[in-house]
Amino acid sequence: LFPDHTFWNWIEASTPPWDIVSARLSQASAKVPWEERKPQAFFRGADTSPSRKELAEQLKSRQLDHFNVEIYSGPDRYGREDGKRARVFTTLEEHCGFQYLLHLPGVSYAARLKYLLLCNSTVIAPMLGKSGSQKKGGWFEFYYPALKAGTHFVDSGSISDLSNTVTALKEDEPFAQKVAQQGHAWALEHLSMDGIWCYWKQLLVKYAELQRFRVVLHKEARACEDSVADPQPSMRRCETGAGGGGGESGGAGGAFE
Repeated sequence: LFPDHTFWNWIEASTPPWDIVSARLSQASAKVPWEERKPQAFFRGADTSPSRKELAEQLKSRQLDHFNVEIYSGPDRYGREDGKRARVFTTLEEHCGFQYLLHLPGVSYAARLKYLLLCNSTVIAPMLGKSGSQKKGGWFEFYYPALKAGTHFVDSGSISDLSNTVTALKEDEPFAQKVAQQGHAWALEHLSMDGIWCYWKQLLVKYAELQRFRVVLHKEARACEDSVADPQPSMRRCETGAGGGGGESGGAGGAFE
């Protein structure tokens, strides 16, 4: 698995490159202390998966004050109408104003997880644990295996258990805050652009080791100083095992492999 396009751009979601938005999210999360955040589980998104539709149906049948969820459907599923935004758009930075953030799969995987982790809020991801996306034919990103339920995020097990999970977290705020802080710290350390480039380099090196043919340099090939083949000083740490972490901590050179 390799990092997706959102690390470089996400034009469809009006989201800048990861290095820019990650800095903004770190600043936004630092401005709002835990006790000033709304004690609700927050989500905004289109009804692009069965889990999102299931949650929408549940919220129709009962009023839950600890949820702040809007799931769009029909012509307005992407929050736009006739080329214009039909709803108030919630920025990624505004997500950091809530204590709990829901991560639900979309058509395939949902790219928002790394953004949610940087908010320093408790991320609840019911489809990401041991019984989640990796074992039920779901979709996941390259770094998911390095995340641990109960350490970096909370796995409710199913959509139907979300309400009980949020209630339990509200009753044990020290645990909720600890998970939020650990998830935030992990994302800062291992999903930095230095870490991503380290991962790319090691991915290509490992892939090259599997090749059983002789690679011939193209006659018109040119050196690219900005590539992973000739890393910048900040990336050369990959060669000594630094920068991306390793071992059980889930760094670019460890659990990512």
